[in-house]
Amino acid sequence: MEIWTRDKAIEWVMQRIDAYAREHAVPDTWAANVELLRRYFDTTPKTGATIVNDGGTYARSLFPYLAERNLQIDKLDENHVSEIAAGMMKQEPSTVMANTQNIMAFINWVRGRQRLPTLKIKYVVIKRGEAVSNIIEDRLTDEDIRRLVMEIKGDRTKLAVLLMVKYGLRISEALGVRASDFEPGRDGSVLVIKYRVGDYGAKGPKAERRIPRAVLSKYNLLTDADRADLEALIKATLKGVEGDRDKRLIGLTKRAVQSSVERAAARAGIKFHVHPHLFRHHFVAQAVKKGVPINILSVITGDRPETLNKYYIWLSPDAMLA
Repeated sequence: MEIWTRDKAIEWVMQRIDAYAREHAVPDTWAANVELLRRYFDTTPKTGATIVNDGGTYARSLFPYLAERNLQIDKLDENHVSEIAAGMMKQEPSTVMANTQNIMAFINWVRGRQRLPTLKIKYVVIKRGEAVSNIIEDRLTDEDIRRLVMEIKGDRTKLAVLLMVKYGLRISEALGVRASDFEPGRDGSVLVIKYRVGDYGAKGPKAERRIPRAVLSKYNLLTDADRADLEALIKATLKGVEGDRDKRLIGLTKRAVQSSVERAAARAGIKFHVHPHLFRHHFVAQAVKKGVPINILSVITGDRPETLNKYYIWLSPDAMLA
């Protein structure tokens, strides 16, 4: 696992932004915006990992937008931010919201220095004809996932993917798992998904739940081979946290896992964009096909039955006739 110091992280972000400037014609406002960003990182108490995460968003979305429109950062308003967010629509809605909030934090820091009113944004404008369904088609096959996992370089990312695929976890939940969250239970362990303050864990106290391995095995969602793979990866990653069973097993950010998954998918020859939420959706789709009752699936995933029906469970006419 790469350790990002603040200085190393700032330098990495600045290199990304400099790379954009070398490849594109940038306006006169560019240098002033870059200097403000460096001051922002220098004067705010962000960790190295947070700087890398936020800075990647600035380099991919914010600074190209500023350059294309020849804008200074303090001139942005709610409509500008909404347009930037709309340009990120290929990402998960929760990721778009988080990235938009990070951009807003930088803008408001600049505006605060100039005693300008704080910006607030409550919605994202999507141009007519560009809105798409929130339902995600299960395009992954078990063979796709097998090849992708084989191409992943690190044990921690492999463990995160398997927890999403085999337990139906969200990426934030997978990254929040501790060894102590696997508790003894009848006919095997029980994975306890807990709410913890911060970015990693159940989405809230109401999303806390217990997932018995025996239930997953009953419906053939978790095989003996899967269990052996998970146990080996847990053992390997536990060494990395010095045996502390109450420390996060997977010491990675969401962005790091996303990037690793994208690279592995490319090496595996998967032609469409793969992101972590597809693994959870694949789990739900497989659970439905294998006959898991909706009330049990609701307990496993932490979603209400109506949410599962609306966003996850869809069947083609052929599947309904099968």
